[in-house]
Amino acid sequence: MFESKLLIRNRKLWFLGLIIILFFPIYFLYYSQSDPESLEDQKKYEAGIISSIFNQFPEDQRDTSEGNEVYDLISEQSSLVNMQVYYLSQGKNTEAYIESGLRVNELRLEVHELGNKGIPDHLVMPKEEILKEDALLTYIQKHDIPLQPDTIVASNYLIVALNTFSGILFFIYVLISGSEILLYEQRHRTVVNGFPLSFNTKIHSKIMIHFLHTIIFLLIGLLVGGLYAAKEAGFGDFTYPVLIYQNGSYEAISTLSYLLHTLLAIAVITLMALYLSILLNMIFNNAYANVLIGLGIFLIPHLLVNIRVDSQLFHPLTYIDFANVLSGDLSVKLENAQIDYWHAIFWLVILILLILTIITVVNRFIYFKRKEANE
Repeated sequence: MFESKLLIRNRKLWFLGLIIILFFPIYFLYYSQSDPESLEDQKKYEAGIISSIFNQFPEDQRDTSEGNEVYDLISEQSSLVNMQVYYLSQGKNTEAYIESGLRVNELRLEVHELGNKGIPDHLVMPKEEILKEDALLTYIQKHDIPLQPDTIVASNYLIVALNTFSGILFFIYVLISGSEILLYEQRHRTVVNGFPLSFNTKIHSKIMIHFLHTIIFLLIGLLVGGLYAAKEAGFGDFTYPVLIYQNGSYEAISTLSYLLHTLLAIAVITLMALYLSILLNMIFNNAYANVLIGLGIFLIPHLLVNIRVDSQLFHPLTYIDFANVLSGDLSVKLENAQIDYWHAIFWLVILILLILTIITVVNRFIYFKRKEANE
């Protein structure tokens, strides 16, 4: 109850809450101005890539069995991709388009198995992209939904907006929100100081209040932004597939399921950042240190990766960037196939427990230090 009153009196938290609410409708104004590439344009680009492969394919490779096999596989791909362009231009034959796409992916994987002989490296489609498209086409075929719905709609916008707000931007937001999680009470003496509350009870109550503040304002922001997007462009289709990396492969899930996955990740990251704020407040007793050191901790593994230092011990810190965890980009970047959504959630929970353990140790150290000083 008293913690709630402290939060109500904290103008900084109200200002931060307002920022979240305004972010989503304002971001839609930017998002609605974008001009996403159509599926037909994408397929025309793929057809152009295949044409470039033909033009650059070495003649001497065709004299070998493997090179000739690769050339034949590319020829079949060219025919199928051009048929896909035709189906899209006619606006019909969705099933034929999907069947052609699935066959193209099979052929591309066969070419990968043959070592992409004779194909310039910059024209090779990465295996990850092939698996992504295959998962997407399989989901669309199974659920009988349109190949490409309108992109400037609420369902697509919410995914893009949440992914934009994720990672370092959201982490900094929570660090700023929790920068005075202990210090505010020390600087503004309240009736809470006179209550014989245990340290654990006090910090957990503070965490709960700040957590609810962040999540409630985030949900309000999503609701306001989503309704504004729906009013301007329509609700869209919340059953449309979004790709995620799971168990070493790519899996298509519905837009609604993706949003729920994202919100769970946000909740866990919020708790971790708030407990980290408690710890940094205890050690440094400074709001600015909370943000700067917290940000530094997040950046450590990225810096180590860039200088090519083996940093697997610090990998869990990168899971804060959960949009890249879901897409599988982080798994590729860190060359660790185990990094998927539930792997990241597990290690983020472990980090929370580790921070709690350190908080307990630091609190005991402070207690005994004060006890010795009083004696």
